[in-house]
Amino acid sequence: MNDMFSIGQVAKIHRISIQTLRYYDRIDLLKPEHTDEKTGYRYYTEAQLETLETISYLKLLGMSLKDIKNYLNEGHVKNSKEQLKSHLKLVDEKIEELNYARKKIINKLNIIDKALLIDDFKVHEKYIGERNIIYKPLINGQDFTEFGMAIKDIYEMANEHYLEVKDEVGVTLEYEDVLKGKYESFSGLFLFTQDDDVSDIKKLPKGKYVCSYHRGKYKDTHKTFKKMLDYIKNKGYEVTGKVVEISLIDLLVAKDERNYITEIQIPVK
Repeated sequence: MNDMFSIGQVAKIHRISIQTLRYYDRIDLLKPEHTDEKTGYRYYTEAQLETLETISYLKLLGMSLKDIKNYLNEGHVKNSKEQLKSHLKLVDEKIEELNYARKKIINKLNIIDKALLIDDFKVHEKYIGERNIIYKPLINGQDFTEFGMAIKDIYEMANEHYLEVKDEVGVTLEYEDVLKGKYESFSGLFLFTQDDDVSDIKKLPKGKYVCSYHRGKYKDTHKTFKKMLDYIKNKGYEVTGKVVEISLIDLLVAKDERNYITEIQIPVK
């Protein structure tokens, strides 16, 4: 056995556990060249060490053990090339998914940074350009189940089309409902996106908006709405469309509802 390596030696050389080598044996991925009938000790050849190196390399590329086994069994250059090309496609898809996830994380960090800089909660006016949104109408905006399903649907559509979205969940309210004090009777839910080549993309119209940031619980937004409605009345403005609420700091970031920050925008002329 001088020209062979024990399972312990192989494990040490390749920095792999003995349990893993035994598992490779059980699934016929890498069976030892010789097993001592009396002791049960496993022994590997130098060539098998090279095979183990190949297995480790293919695992590093993200290839499954099943695919690695097929790859090793093929043994033909052309077949091996096709398998590697096929796996390269999967790796490229994974990279695309990770890049998409990275963009989402960066967007969320930017939103948090923006929210942390807010120190003025007074009612103000600003002109806002046209914005693209992924929009989901709500039949009963006070139904928590429907609201949760709508969020899921929007994110699924964004992920399916790899849409670049900002993780600012927004809702729309009908102005008539706001006047009636129905501040949580949402008519729709949306996410902002830079893309506009998908049929489900809608637009928030450009124009003048009366705006204010609300800090605290959602159920207390009536306090901010009252200030905004008084402002609109005093200015003699006319509301021209749906009221928009954008969540900047929410449950995903802050556990205490008192730290939530929501931006409210009311289109006027």
